[in-house]
Amino acid sequence: RVRALAPGRCLVLTGGWQDPRGGHLVLYVIERVSVHEYAFVVCNTGEGAHYHPSSLEHYPKQKFLASLRIGNIAPERMQHEGALFLLLRLRWTTKDFNTPSQLYEVLMPYWAGHP
Repeated sequence: RVRALAPGRCLVLTGGWQDPRGGHLVLYVIERVSVHEYAFVVCNTGEGAHYHPSSLEHYPKQKFLASLRIGNIAPERMQHEGALFLLLRLRWTTKDFNTPSQLYEVLMPYWAGHP
């Protein structure tokens, strides 16, 4: 479905991670910006939200942005079957290594072109 997404359209998916101690649900939005570009958005208000930009404007309470968007993703990266498999496996299998760091430190940097 990601590959077939038309420019200007979005795919909304439930996601998150599940480990033996529990897990956490988040929302993903995959945007097809153009034929040559995707964007990935994660909406998260709980575990892992510390990876999102935050503000101390209301000190002592630290506030985190609920959504984090990575743009300018090349189609070959966003459509990579291995990366999409890892994204879905985080939520639909119960493994010790299914943690927010897998999403925020592995998959999202890959889509951003950093690894």
